[in-house]
Amino acid sequence: MSVAVVGPSSFITCFELIGAEGFEAGTGEAVGGTLGHLVEEGRFHLIIVPERFAEETRPVRERIMYR
Repeated sequence: MSVAVVGPSSFITCFELIGAEGFEAGTGEAVGGTLGHLVEEGRFHLIIVPERFAEETRPVRERIMYR
């Protein structure tokens, strides 16, 4: 299973140690943009983001649910 992690470096480092691919993004806008790009790319089965960015990622998550 391919796993991506999006967020600040302190968050993604832990997941990279167990084999996930990390994408550093420090703001809500950056996390939302990166998440959208990764979803469109379609190469990851699981994408993890910090809970504190739940509101900024809502549009992308809603698009996925409607599919």
